[in-house]
Amino acid sequence: MQRHGKKGVGVSVKNLKESWKGSVDAILELEAEGKVIVIRSGKDKAPKYVFWNTISSEQKEQQAVDQEFKDMWLNQRVPEDADILRSLNSEGFAPTTSQAMAAKPAQKKKARKVNRPRPMKITNTHIQGVDLSVDYQAPG
Repeated sequence: MQRHGKKGVGVSVKNLKESWKGSVDAILELEAEGKVIVIRSGKDKAPKYVFWNTISSEQKEQQAVDQEFKDMWLNQRVPEDADILRSLNSEGFAPTTSQAMAAKPAQKKKARKVNRPRPMKITNTHIQGVDLSVDYQAPG
């Protein structure tokens, strides 16, 4: 898993189960230690993919975001839609939702083709006098 994890590619738990019976227990143990990251299914929360965690707990502490920055981020006000539209128009931009989409011409329904029996073609000159549309009846 470490070989795959370095490239950012996870390993399917299904593949691990096929090759190793105790894989689920080991995955849960490694997850508790913080060595792997587990992606779970939405329904039953069963493990689906496992990724090697390349960030150690010491690195997480060093890369922690300051509380001051978090507060500044949360205090930013998102402008109203009308204000955004006004500022876009003043800069010469048009929002994509305001452009009317070109209406596609309505497709005409094709008439249903009627299956008609095809006329028989007689291509063999040696049987010109024989009516092939009538079943053969033996003489006598």
